[in-house]
Amino acid sequence: MDDHTDGLALARRVGALIRASGSAALPADLLDELAAVRSRGTGPYLRAFLDSVLARHDDRFVNRRYLALPVLELVLADASTGLDPDRFAALLMADVIRHELRSAGAPDAPAPDVLR
Repeated sequence: MDDHTDGLALARRVGALIRASGSAALPADLLDELAAVRSRGTGPYLRAFLDSVLARHDDRFVNRRYLALPVLELVLADASTGLDPDRFAALLMADVIRHELRSAGAPDAPAPDVLR
């Protein structure tokens, strides 16, 4: 498997775990594995993603990394994505809406105004 495929598979696996329980709940062995992947050298997208995921683990936790802004900036700067800022913002808002709707049945569900 090439680096791009490994990186994408890794990002999907970790992304699913983060969506399920948050980045603070990632197991220590997975964080160590991610740090090892990063230390071997990665492309800019995977590096930015791992820096965001590992920020707390590295004791470099700041909102910029928590929000994965370096990843988003790379996507926007890459003309091959075909995303202009308006389209990208629409996709991000769609993701927020999906998340809020999924959590609507949870005990700490968003207020009805937020869901609307």
